Amino acid sequence: MSLSEKYAYIKGLIDGGEIKFEGKNQKLFDALMDILDEMVTKVSDLDEELTGAYESLYLISDRLEEIDEDVDFLFENDLDDADYCDNLEDINMYCENCNETVSVDPYASFLGEAYCPECNERIESEEQCECDLECCEIE
Repeated sequence: MSLSEKYAYIKGLIDGGEIKFEGKNQKLFDALMDILDEMVTKVSDLDEELTGAYESLYLISDRLEEIDEDVDFLFENDLDDADYCDNLEDINMYCENCNETVSVDPYASFLGEAYCPECNERIESEEQCECDLECCEIE
């Protein structure tokens, strides 16, 4: 049973008259129930925020793994500046998720690893670089 459900159960017992207090005890108990209500609301809000933060953290972690793999690829293949083509200008691509045209890195696009800067969803790319260098080869 969740914290909110437990609170609702206790509140139902009190409102239903199964638990009765009189005089000063009633005032004290009403004040305690108000405090408990605020605490339950705050804890629920914090739980939602924490869940959102964890989801964002997992997305960042996944993206960092992909970047790490790209860096490993560059070091393993010992690519230097002469191995890169001159396609340095960003490419405009359409993101189906947020229905926007966005600018993406040409290398990421050619490698099929372009991500929308607005929503962070992967953008599928059919574009191919014509330089015939390793920097733009799709594995």
